Amino acid sequence: MNFIKYISLFFFIESIIFFSCSPAKQTEEDPKDKEQTQLSTEKQKIKSFWDTYRIAQKYRVEGKWEDAVLYYEKALEIDNDHEDARFNLGNMYLELKQYEKAEKCWIDIVEVNPNSARSHMQLGRLYLSFERTETFDIDKAKNEFLKTFEINKVVTGPLMLLGHVALLKGEENVAKDYFKSVVGSDIKNVEAYFLLGYIEWKNGHLAKAQEIFNKAVTLSAPEKAIQGTLSEGDTKDGISYLRSLNESLFHEYFKDLFEIENKEAQMNERYNRMDLKLNNIRKTM
Repeated sequence: MNFIKYISLFFFIESIIFFSCSPAKQTEEDPKDKEQTQLSTEKQKIKSFWDTYRIAQKYRVEGKWEDAVLYYEKALEIDNDHEDARFNLGNMYLELKQYEKAEKCWIDIVEVNPNSARSHMQLGRLYLSFERTETFDIDKAKNEFLKTFEINKVVTGPLMLLGHVALLKGEENVAKDYFKSVVGSDIKNVEAYFLLGYIEWKNGHLAKAQEIFNKAVTLSAPEKAIQGTLSEGDTKDGISYLRSLNESLFHEYFKDLFEIENKEAQMNERYNRMDLKLNNIRKTM
């Protein structure tokens, strides 16, 4: 009887040793398989993002702002850190007149990437637009344009808009310096010449004003477009949301200079209207 007990105990101990020495859990996933699964999931996520983003871009180009918003938001649900998607979403909100949402998009960008010149520029434009009373803030506009220029001193856009700010504040000499800096880099800039002419006109230097105004008229002759190409933001039916966003505060006064015949009469008429507009805006500041 004792012999049987010993034999049973022997087999019991052997079974414990066997199981304790057997390989690790057979069901545990191989590290290579796990890594491959993770890569596959990441690739699928990337593909899903770009598929969604391309649809958003398509709607943007077609001028279907609400559809574009929907897909930019979906893209950001997949990749919340994608700057282009957030920047374009802000532009779409601007088109839809949802100004505070547009502002938030660009603020979110510059909080993460303070060197996003384009986001600072859009914020500045938003704050400069006096028609948008809920976001109009000329001091904030100036700040954003200064930041834009500090980031990229090659472009003239921030200088032009800083000149706009100075004009609105009645700081004509400051504006003059900005516009001179613009034409120093861009000798064919119609708007800069037009506004320099206004400053001379405002100061009573009519002959000088006329000379500069005439130069703006000469430079305004449209250049022949290259057939079959579209500018950034243009659509096949001629809609350009980028152009509408970037339209100058004073665009209405110089957009058709090339069509005028009586330059002297037109100069006085346009500068008078522009002066009235500036005075009206100042009353709201």
